[in-house]
Amino acid sequence: MQIYSQQYFFNNNNLISTIMQDEDDLRGLDKLIDFMRALSILFVVINVYWF
Repeated sequence: MQIYSQQYFFNNNNLISTIMQDEDDLRGLDKLIDFMRALSILFVVINVYWF
């Protein structure tokens, strides 16, 4: 019975690691989206100024 609980604990750590990795990926995507949003606003401002 104790071997089963240790195996479950090991699997639980892998699950937590996977969730944290997904969270890091989402944080990176959020930064990328913010950068692209700022870049598109800059292009709109340049376009309005130019024309």
